[in-house]
Formats: sequence, C-alpha cells, structure tokens
Amino acid sequence: MADGPYGFGFWLPALIKQLSAAGIGNVSVLTAIPFAFAALGLYVNTRWSNRARHSSNWHFVVPLVIGGIAILLEPMVASNLFVSMLLLVVTGICPYSGIGIWWSWTLGLVPYNQIGSSAGVINFIGNWGGAVGPILVGLAARGGAASSGLYVVGYALFASAALNALMWLVSKRQSTQLATQH
Repeated sequence: MADGPYGFGFWLPALIKQLSAAGIGNVSVLTAIPFAFAALGLYVNTRWSNRARHSSNWHFVVPLVIGGIAILLEPMVASNLFVSMLLLVVTGICPYSGIGIWWSWTLGLVPYNQIGSSAGVINFIGNWGGAVGPILVGLAARGGAASSGLYVVGYALFASAALNALMWLVSKRQSTQLATQH
C-alpha cells in the first residue's frame, strides 16, 4: 500500500511543475490541494463506512482501484492543467480515504496481545515500500517526464487493491468456517 501514496506524494510537486508554468509558490499551493481533499475524503469515507450495512473493506479496496485508474489517465490529459489537477485530486483522495478503515480491519485480524508487534511489522513493510516506491517512480520517470513514472503508482494501487481484496476474502472465509464449527 505504501508504494502508491509515498510515490505519489514524493513526485507530485515535480509533476505539477511540469504541468504548469507556475512559480515555486504556486506549485506548493497546487501540491497541497490533493492532500487537503484527501483529508476530507478520509473523514467522509470513514463515516460512510461506519454507517453502511455492508462490509467496510470495500470502502478501502474500491478507492484504490479508482485512484489507480485516475493516475493512469493523468498522462493522457497532461496538456490540460484543470483536468490533470482533477485527476491528481482524485488520486490523492483515494489511497488515503480508506487508511483508517484498513488499520481497524487489519488489526482486528490479529489476537489482542499481538496488536503492537503486528502494527510494527506492518509499519516496517510500509516504510520499506515508502523507500522503494519513490525510487521506482523515479526510475520509470527517467528522461524528464514525471508523469510517465506515475504508472508505477497506478499499478501499485491496483496491486494493493487486489492483495487487500484477496486478504479480505480469505479472512471472511476463515471466519465463516470458524463460525460453522462452533
């Protein structure tokens, strides 16, 4: 999961600088816009998930897919700053909007006395992805086009969605089997 958001956050200013002829001050403001909407998306999606009667895991998996689609479409509209920014805002919202839901679900899968060590392992893996993700985006963007490196972010978001959906289905199946055994 960390490759997508870290790679996106690290390379977003370079991408915005390529998209616009704005100075560094304007690039800073434009870079903040996706993250401001991401904070709002986190709040709205978490509230929606809490009120929904269906599984909250889809409130995490579906935004990852939408974010992956949005970031893969961005290079196709790179000549239009408004549409590019709109896609970057959608991409910014999506991976961050389900993070609280994901943590509560993930830590709900482990025994209570192992939550601390499990969170440590998850953070270790996430930080490893946070180091590797921006490097992969940078390698893909060699030659000067930051938008071409964002394909890595899109595919990382798709992979994260697939992995989390698989984990959710396996955990749901195991809990159903445990319920029928008792």
